[in-house]
Amino acid sequence: MSDFFATQFYYYLLVAFRLFPIFLFAPGFGEKFVLPQIRVFMSILVAIFVQPLVQDYLPAQPIHFFGLVLLLSGELAIGLFLAFISRLFVYLLESAGAIIAQVIGFSNALSNSPVSAQQASIISAFLSLTGLLLIFTLSLHHLFIYGTIDSYAIFKPGFLPPLAEFSDHFVQMVSKTFKLSVYFAAPFLVVSLIFYLGMGILSRLVTQIQIFFIAAPLQLLIGIFVLFLCFATLFSWYELQVTENLGQVWRG
Repeated sequence: MSDFFATQFYYYLLVAFRLFPIFLFAPGFGEKFVLPQIRVFMSILVAIFVQPLVQDYLPAQPIHFFGLVLLLSGELAIGLFLAFISRLFVYLLESAGAIIAQVIGFSNALSNSPVSAQQASIISAFLSLTGLLLIFTLSLHHLFIYGTIDSYAIFKPGFLPPLAEFSDHFVQMVSKTFKLSVYFAAPFLVVSLIFYLGMGILSRLVTQIQIFFIAAPLQLLIGIFVLFLCFATLFSWYELQVTENLGQVWRG
């Protein structure tokens, strides 16, 4: 009986070490305003239910303590990789918000972002909070847990994690999320380009007008109007990108 409980506890540890980084860093679970005690409790509770689902993938208990440390370290590395990849899609919105705030003249209006726990533009904070709301409203936070369960078929415990592939894929995802943030801000970039072109022509035609005093409030109003028009479409596209890209990472 004691051997049975020792084996089950060993299996539980393996699962918990892969799940814990998800609740520590993944969007929604790993935010600064979520108490660490709650995150730890959630990871412990979810690991209890996940362990029977993935037990067939778990290796036998190693004889030496050093082997157990290697196994747990590998599981922790895999969990960190999955959590950091998912975290990039919150930074996508923050980067897009910074670009939008810059082009509509709102970059100096700063606010404490509850997502990044530091000062950011109001547009960045608004988009990040909206993204988190969208994740929970559409139950995308379940994707993080389901994806971790599915990852056992790809990253099998007991084998050395492909750290070189992890680093290459992480760099690719950083590049891709920045490109997606530019795509997210593309309507504002186009409108801003047309607006500045018109203001430049107007300043050449009527040199007596102080274009800056006319353009600054008009630029802000046009930017907010474009955000209002494109809001639903942009976040529908964002939801599609999150599900597609995270599905590719976690399910091969």
